[in-house]
Amino acid sequence: MVLRVIFIFALLASVSSLSAGARLVYHEPYGSPFSRALRQELEKAGFEVRTAGNSGLAEALASGPDMVALPDVRRVPAAAVEPLAAYLRSGGRLLAVGGPAFSELLVEYEGQWMTAEEARERVRQQPPERPLFQFRPGDEKGWVRSTDRPDIEERLSVFEAALAGFVADIEGWNTYQAPPLKDPFEGGYSLTVLEAMGGPNTLRLWVEWREKDGSRWVTELPLQERWKRYALAPSDFKFWADGSPPGRGGREDRFDPANAASLHIGLAANYGRLPKGRHLWWIRNVGVSRDPLAAVVGPRMELPVVETLSPAYKTYPLRDVHRISARQDQQVVESSFSLEGSFQGAMPVWRPRGLGFVPGEHPPMRFIPLVDAYDHHGHWRGTAAWMLLDFQGEFAGSALACLGVDAGALPDAAAARAAGLAAGLARRLLSGPFLRNGGVALFAAKPGAQLSLGASALLPASAPAGASVTFSLLQEGREQPLGRGD
Repeated sequence: MVLRVIFIFALLASVSSLSAGARLVYHEPYGSPFSRALRQELEKAGFEVRTAGNSGLAEALASGPDMVALPDVRRVPAAAVEPLAAYLRSGGRLLAVGGPAFSELLVEYEGQWMTAEEARERVRQQPPERPLFQFRPGDEKGWVRSTDRPDIEERLSVFEAALAGFVADIEGWNTYQAPPLKDPFEGGYSLTVLEAMGGPNTLRLWVEWREKDGSRWVTELPLQERWKRYALAPSDFKFWADGSPPGRGGREDRFDPANAASLHIGLAANYGRLPKGRHLWWIRNVGVSRDPLAAVVGPRMELPVVETLSPAYKTYPLRDVHRISARQDQQVVESSFSLEGSFQGAMPVWRPRGLGFVPGEHPPMRFIPLVDAYDHHGHWRGTAAWMLLDFQGEFAGSALACLGVDAGALPDAAAARAAGLAAGLARRLLSGPFLRNGGVALFAAKPGAQLSLGASALLPASAPAGASVTFSLLQEGREQPLGRGD
């Protein structure tokens, strides 16, 4: 016979009130019903709420608040991402709603706040700020051919201020190196801007930058039979190992426009991605422009690596979710909480939950799932609300409370309930001690074996001076108290 034996451990301490006047910075990028409802709920919970707009968030983060609330963690000013990371490094507390985090960074462009992608779209609608080529008749002679089949017929010509390429067939590659360029991105430019189109058989155009050390960075433009303008960020160019020097192309390596030496454009079969036969392509208005995002954070922005939150690979999409309900193995959210609807957002990849206790050994973090997500069949899909306590590493001492639902898209009544849920998470995050881990040293044991129990707790400065831990044994539906320790 197999017996299911579960050890229950609970931390007993007063968590009913916040420290007087706990200071909370509240980012409000737009006035959605959820955003307004959440701010009101936080004020009712006892927080001293300071609202910060897009232009003031970075400064507000530096003021050392007790907590930061982001009602839409997708849309955060790009200039505030590093100050937010610095705040978490100092042991800050974050309430984050929605996701994936930082997926729609905001920038101020032409006097308006918009996402970086929206700003780049505006750049695409304009000619390059700094042209690199004019394409006058005879300029084609300055472009140097490179191919694996020099015997195949090809032509390069200039027609109506455009460079036109023709090749009778393609097996490997047929590209052209542009005339020499001296520091093409000098002056703070980082976007490669050009217009291109292709013939009916020409689906892609090979565009390549080579750096001064010979490293190759490549992208393929999807072509149409009409002119289209492209604005390519450095991240759009991927490393091409063939012909590049050793030591380049590592995980953190990127194309650096400041080291750009030569431009190469043409066609490449690229393992069958380009069909055989005759090909035609045209380019014009080739140049460089400033990137609205790079102008704020520099050419190589890296998102902070915060477990269960950022970057996006720490989460997975919240899809086909029609109900979210409180878990029954937690005491943060009312056990009766349940909300039905059609939900979008992000759910976390689970991390250690602090289950088990070995003296002298402690997990680097504790993940606390609070609200589960279910599809229309009632199948579990993941975690919709959670906390994460970080004990080691870059963000040691920080804590997150997250609601992964895109609450801004909910109807008013559902948004109000989601706001109440999120405010409750924020309240708990500042209201007392947390277990770091607890239980027994083994997850399985033979009948009659002796097991030792233990737990460790995190006591914030605002928490009570002491706390008690109780242990219980749950066996076949019956709970038996085992003991209590301070």
